[in-house]
Amino acid sequence: MRSSARLSFFISVLTVAGIAGAGPASAEERPRPSVAMWGLETSPPISVDTALADRQGRAGSLTTTGLKWLSDARLLGARTASFNGTTTVLTAGGDALDTAGAYGVTAWVQADACVGERTAVSADGQHTSAFRLVFDCATRLWSFEVADRDVAAASGASVAATTPVAVGQWTHVAGSFDPATSKLVLYVDGTLTADATAPADWVAARGAGWDAGRIVVGRDRQSDVDGDWFDGQLADLRLYDRPLLQEDLTGGFGEPGIVEPVQVAWFGFAEGYCYDPEVVDCGVTEMTGQWNRRLQLTTGTSQTDGPNVGGALVLDTTHWIEDPEDPHYGMTTQEYGRSQLNTNPAGEPNWVDSPVLRTDESFTISTWVRLDDVSVPQTVLAQDSAVGGYSGFTIGYTPGQWQFAVRRAKTIDTDRSVASAPATDPTGWHHLVAVLDQGKRQVRLYVDGGLADAQPLHARYKPWQANGPFLVGRGTTPAGPAGWLHGAVAEIKVYQGVYTDAWVNGL
Repeated sequence: MRSSARLSFFISVLTVAGIAGAGPASAEERPRPSVAMWGLETSPPISVDTALADRQGRAGSLTTTGLKWLSDARLLGARTASFNGTTTVLTAGGDALDTAGAYGVTAWVQADACVGERTAVSADGQHTSAFRLVFDCATRLWSFEVADRDVAAASGASVAATTPVAVGQWTHVAGSFDPATSKLVLYVDGTLTADATAPADWVAARGAGWDAGRIVVGRDRQSDVDGDWFDGQLADLRLYDRPLLQEDLTGGFGEPGIVEPVQVAWFGFAEGYCYDPEVVDCGVTEMTGQWNRRLQLTTGTSQTDGPNVGGALVLDTTHWIEDPEDPHYGMTTQEYGRSQLNTNPAGEPNWVDSPVLRTDESFTISTWVRLDDVSVPQTVLAQDSAVGGYSGFTIGYTPGQWQFAVRRAKTIDTDRSVASAPATDPTGWHHLVAVLDQGKRQVRLYVDGGLADAQPLHARYKPWQANGPFLVGRGTTPAGPAGWLHGAVAEIKVYQGVYTDAWVNGL
């Protein structure tokens, strides 16, 4: 708080099985859902009005001042609410949340370079904010703060993270207060980072608590002054009228949780034969139907049965045509697929090569693969740089091993961050899941449902965006395409964000 009467408690927490006072985490006692939820993000089927509306239908739409929408900020193809650090503010009705009782607030946030403190979410009182999710620009740490009273000289009890957030890094932040236990908690990226019990004098001053007015996104109010204007982007704001549970964040009750990654592509290969893209359309539809994307195939690709329900894409060096009279019979091919975006969805399609992922943010990729040739290195999946250079990452095979490798720049092939695992019987079907976790600075590789390897990102790695298309069946080097796949790929699912160990099997 800007007031000098600030009480702060910083306690690091390693493990937790729930929050005291929130009740048991069992299927029989499923906790109440959020009382309000604003997406604050548009995408091809989601309009600005929908992004500002409360999806729970209770608190109404947010009122905006100075709001801009930033393209591709969190998800490629989406626009996210952007705050200018001086005037942008969103407000909800006064009945959105009762801050006299227990409550929780969660949001995805990206704080830009700044000075001082910047508040992402708060609740206006007459003189001071009842709570605030606040970012310290000097330490790059998030904290959650609760005021004892609605007076100009209020005292604030707070809990703060201990790991700084990089400039421009998306982070999920969640704060919770339980008056029954006087406990404040803070989660960062789904992990309980800090908790504290407020001291007796603060609890006594707060008494029965107080209900603030409207929910405010983009600033706070302290000592009768509005300030600490947020500078950055914010999405998926949720309010709860109870303390938060760990399961709310990372999953439970048969649900993945708030920090569940967003699916940005899914290729199932119900189609996969490509005679010649110059003769017939060889685009494979992206199955979510949300992002106006497809996978463009090259001459000679074919289809076979997949390991589960659905088909698989076969990539080899010979055209599939069996008619000796056909001019493509016996043709030598180099087969792969690349992602494309329809830039004119309302009219005649206009397909252009385009990326699927923000590689400078966390992501999860799941696929099934089998190899026909195990003697040479091969790339299963990758995403290219925009012009020249190496692929930003590759999921592939080197003789005897599966590998997930992330490069630190498009022109540098050394200092890669690599997770690897033995490739046992690679001619059979295997399920691979690769995770780039920017928050933990880690790459992880799962094979057939189990965590096979986890490695830290190289010390010299800094997040960067590979702006070329998502590739199936090869990678790219400065010398040109490389690592052609000889085998089959099925059920490619691509997510922006991190799936936890417990949910990988569900992919």
